[in-house]
Amino acid sequence: MRDTIASVFRGGEYDWTNKQTLGSLLFELFSRAVRAVFDLFRGQSALRTAALWTGFALIALLVVRMIYLSAQGGRFESRRLRSRSVDALRVTNPWLAAQRAAAEGRYTEAAHFLYAALLQSLARRERLHLHPSKTAGDYARELRRQSSPAVAPFRTFVRAFELVAYGRGECDQPAFERLQSLAQPLLGSGEG
Repeated sequence: MRDTIASVFRGGEYDWTNKQTLGSLLFELFSRAVRAVFDLFRGQSALRTAALWTGFALIALLVVRMIYLSAQGGRFESRRLRSRSVDALRVTNPWLAAQRAAAEGRYTEAAHFLYAALLQSLARRERLHLHPSKTAGDYARELRRQSSPAVAPFRTFVRAFELVAYGRGECDQPAFERLQSLAQPLLGSGEG
C-alpha cells in the first residue's frame, strides 16, 4: 500500500518543488525584457546607457506616483466618501440637513444627506434594516427580496447618486436637483 501511495504522489502534478510562483514568473518576464533591451543595443553603449536610465526614471516615477496617491488618499477616496453617507445616517433628520446644506451651496454633502433620508424613509415603509456596512446594492437586493415596487426607482436614484458621490466625487446644483427629483417618489409624505 505504501508503494502504491508513493508511486501516485511521485507524479509531476504532486511535485510542488519545481512549481513557479507568480512573483518568480513576473521577475523572470521582467528579466527577459531587460535582457532583450540590452541585446537590442549591444555594441551601442550610449544607447544602452540611455535605455537603462530611462527604465530607472520610469520606475522612480511609478514609485513617486504611488507615494503621492497614498499621501493624498487617492486610493481610499471612495471609503472616505462612503463614510459621509454612513455619517449622514446618524443625523436625526437627514432631509432637513440636506435642504440646509443645499441652501448653503454644499451640494455634495446635501446629496449624502438626501441618500440617508431616502434610506430612512424606505426603512420605515419597506422594512429595510439599515446598517453602516451595507451598500446600496445590499439595500436593492433586500427590496427585491421583498418584491417592493421601490426597487426600480431606488436603483435609478442610486446610479445617479453613485455617479455624483463616487464617480466625480462632487455634486453641483443641477446634479442635486436631479437627485431630489429621483428621490421624490421614494420619500415619505413628511419629506419632499
